[in-house]
Amino acid sequence: MLIPFFLISLAAPAQLPEKATPAPKVESAPPAKPAPKYRFMVTPDNIQHLGSVGPREVRTLTWELKNTSDKPISFRVLDTAPGVRVSLDPFAKPWQPGEARKFDVTSDASDFLAYQRRAVRLEPDDPSQPRYILRWDMTIRPEMAVDAVNKTFGEVSPHESPLAVYTFTREGGGPAEIRLESKLPDYLESEVIPMGPKASLQLTLRPSKLKPGMQAGLELLKVSTNAPKQPSFDLTLTWKLKLSILAVPSRVVWDEPKIRSFDLEVKSRDAKPFRILEARIEGPTDKQGNALFTHGALPVEAAPSHVIKLQCVAELESKAMLFLTCSGLDAPMQIPLTWLPPKAAPEAPKPGKGDADKAKDPEIH
Repeated sequence: MLIPFFLISLAAPAQLPEKATPAPKVESAPPAKPAPKYRFMVTPDNIQHLGSVGPREVRTLTWELKNTSDKPISFRVLDTAPGVRVSLDPFAKPWQPGEARKFDVTSDASDFLAYQRRAVRLEPDDPSQPRYILRWDMTIRPEMAVDAVNKTFGEVSPHESPLAVYTFTREGGGPAEIRLESKLPDYLESEVIPMGPKASLQLTLRPSKLKPGMQAGLELLKVSTNAPKQPSFDLTLTWKLKLSILAVPSRVVWDEPKIRSFDLEVKSRDAKPFRILEARIEGPTDKQGNALFTHGALPVEAAPSHVIKLQCVAELESKAMLFLTCSGLDAPMQIPLTWLPPKAAPEAPKPGKGDADKAKDPEIH
């Protein structure tokens, strides 16, 4: 049976060959320039770390320079860092092939402070050779230093008189001279003791001179010195009284006219029971002789903690002192009481002459 030609064409269409896609053109990178071969070698060949250096200390570093080529080579010392000096005698003549020669570099720390970097550049007479840089770093100590800027007496019993000592040291600059510039409170005593390159500031705490209600303190002290780069130091000194019985708070202040009562807590430091034997308030009275500050009934039983209700009826600013005699204490506790009335709002300024006319006519100035 014969099949018409046009049916064969519809049943099996001819497959045309695909057009080939040209491969992307890859540009070749330019050939890298070969690294120049050094004609010399420096030892050591890395940065030198000098660590901690004194404020006027001079350090000497030694390098070895070797000609590794078969021709003579000369070097020139270029600009150097401040305080750096290079021994130039080894550079007076060329290095012969294979010759190794040492040279010294001195680094003076004077007039510098803290972390510093130094460098020296060497330039060979061969233009194809790069310059070589000698590098080193150091941390220069301050001329004047103190053993600690923050100190504490810790917890102090009322009968103790602890001593805190700040020691100043001047390195390489003559005797140390210090002076306390801050004005001290009555409960702190000071003494400056010179000791050649060292000097000490001694502070003594006198708890017996503390004002009532003071149970802790942070003292800020400024000390001047004779060191040019460290002319002054800011010091701190903390302390805290070690009391067997505490009043919380140590001072009572009223500043809200609608609140006239306050619950004062008196508690034992080590949670041991105690008694409040007596409470007494010394303070002002009104015109009728009535006290402006009063307290409620005292608890009778021994307990680790007691609450005393305080009352204030003052109108003007007033102060009083509450004395509490407790079992286990040699002297009565003293708790300051203060009434601070709220400040009156400032009055609005009264309009001056001509203000009404200015309001009517804005063009009047």
